[in-house]
Amino acid sequence: MSRRDRAVTPVVSTILMVAVVVVLAATVSVFSLMSQRILTNLRQSLARRVENLSQERMPNVYVLRT
Repeated sequence: MSRRDRAVTPVVSTILMVAVVVVLAATVSVFSLMSQRILTNLRQSLARRVENLSQERMPNVYVLRT
């Protein structure tokens, strides 16, 4: 095996390592964005339910939204 053939392995392993890091970063990013959207939807749904319940039980009281 010549010296040139052995030098290919570190380059290939570095490229593969960078590819794995990029895929992991993209996965974490997508998961973060999806969980943020889910939490926002849950908060809005909860706020609507609280508002509906308060209107049913106390029709003259309004819930302030922030």
